[in-house]
Amino acid sequence: MPKIIFDKENENRPYVTANAVIFKNIKGKQYLLLGKRKNVGGHNHFYLPGGHIKKGEKISEALIRKVKEETNLDIIPEKFLWIEENFDGPHYITFYYQARLKNENQRPKNLEPQKCYFWDFYPIDKPPKPLWVSLEKFLEEYRERKRILRFGTPSIDYIGVGVAAIILNKKKEVLLQLRGPKAKNERGLWKLPGGAIEYGEKAKEALKRELKEELGIEVRIIKQVFFLDDILKKENQHWLVPFYLCQIKKGIPKILEPEKFTQIAWFSFKNLPKNLAFGTKEALKKVFK
Repeated sequence: MPKIIFDKENENRPYVTANAVIFKNIKGKQYLLLGKRKNVGGHNHFYLPGGHIKKGEKISEALIRKVKEETNLDIIPEKFLWIEENFDGPHYITFYYQARLKNENQRPKNLEPQKCYFWDFYPIDKPPKPLWVSLEKFLEEYRERKRILRFGTPSIDYIGVGVAAIILNKKKEVLLQLRGPKAKNERGLWKLPGGAIEYGEKAKEALKRELKEELGIEVRIIKQVFFLDDILKKENQHWLVPFYLCQIKKGIPKILEPEKFTQIAWFSFKNLPKNLAFGTKEALKKVFK
């Protein structure tokens, strides 16, 4: 087996490790894989799967290997999130990467009981305690800024790329959401469902994910019908958004992210609310003309 990059032969150098942030969607809510540590640093704290990177091993390879060794789960590393230096005892440099399960139906197993009591998925809005300090800070920031985490604010640091759905029922009514007081833009306006596209994610994949997370539904995407170059001067944001015509394939729409939306409702084109978001108004004109 390859040796760990920094071991006892190199005591003047730090240990280099990698941890996986593995999210899972359960009934429209985001859950995170955590284990309760045992007889190691951070004893009795909840932490992420991961460990030492071996010599000649890529970070992604180390993540796949360590998660498999610890939990028996098969993962696909997706993107870098942050790096941490820890001087509490040995000097550690740890890379954190977001990853997803190859098989959503897989359940974690505790394959290293000498290091961990158990593994399980926990809702990110109600994680178990106590958490490792850096993990607690990450979750606070993630809950606050969600998918624009560490990528700045649209139009200040970058142009945001989103996606939106025009969902029609059998009566040709369209589904709209009323933006809540804690939404990051267009608060108090009725808007088509959708959200930001994550790095490495295709637009249609992002739309299906957003609708599952926000409304608990699965959709059939029919076609793209509109594109918006949306500059929100009030919020100092700039978004590029394709709009897709969709039909519900499975599920009944419900509010799963009440911090973002306070109401959902079906509207006919002749009975649309007056307080429509600009992009929604323009897209519906295109569809119903």
